[in-house]
Amino acid sequence: MKQLKIFIAATLFVLINSKAEAQIRIGGGISIDVSLPEVIIRNPEPPRRVPPRRRVIRTHECERNCECTTSRSFGEITNQFRGRNRTYDVVDINIDERRDGIIEVTAFLEGGNEMHFVLSNVNPYDYNYSYHCNDHSNNIIEMYYNDEELHPENANISLQPKARGNYAVVLNINDYDEHFFGRFSTF
Repeated sequence: MKQLKIFIAATLFVLINSKAEAQIRIGGGISIDVSLPEVIIRNPEPPRRVPPRRRVIRTHECERNCECTTSRSFGEITNQFRGRNRTYDVVDINIDERRDGIIEVTAFLEGGNEMHFVLSNVNPYDYNYSYHCNDHSNNIIEMYYNDEELHPENANISLQPKARGNYAVVLNINDYDEHFFGRFSTF
């Protein structure tokens, strides 16, 4: 009886702890006949890349130093020089997008002053431009204030698209003694 209990326990132990696999084979076969049409693959000519058209946004048609009373301010730029602030109204804006990825932004300020920026648009999905940046991101190539080139410590410009092809421009230029900051937009 003792041997029977050991035999049953051993059999149960083996059955519980072992894997059992079974395979059922059914006789017969299935035949599927499908006729496919002949497919010809051609290497088409690559689509011609049409360069985007050059777009110039001109927002005000008077002369640069106009005293036009019908014009409205497009925004303002503040020049902080050695602790003193001077705020200029932006009276005219010109944004020129060239085909080679260069964007030129010119802000005409009251009193005949002007700021000019040359931007390199490497990534069209990024609207931010930085001075002294790597070649894989959008860069500020050149900056001028009244035809005098600026070489700041750091500078950032954001050229944010708005409705109907217009832009909002936010800038922050920091130099050792002179700072420019402001916001202006085309309408």
